[in-house]
Amino acid sequence: MGDPACDLLTPWTFLPAGVRDGYRDIRDILGVDEATWARGRGWGWVRMRSAVWLG
Repeated sequence: MGDPACDLLTPWTFLPAGVRDGYRDIRDILGVDEATWARGRGWGWVRMRSAVWLG
């Protein structure tokens, strides 16, 4: 039991913007609301920031 937004790290971390937009189009099928999508983006940012900081 955790934040379902963590499952959205993949599109935010590995997919380019155009592909990510397509992934977002299927969020209704996945049951992802705007808030969860935004938290997923935040988790992706934190992950990226940590990778840059750790070098």
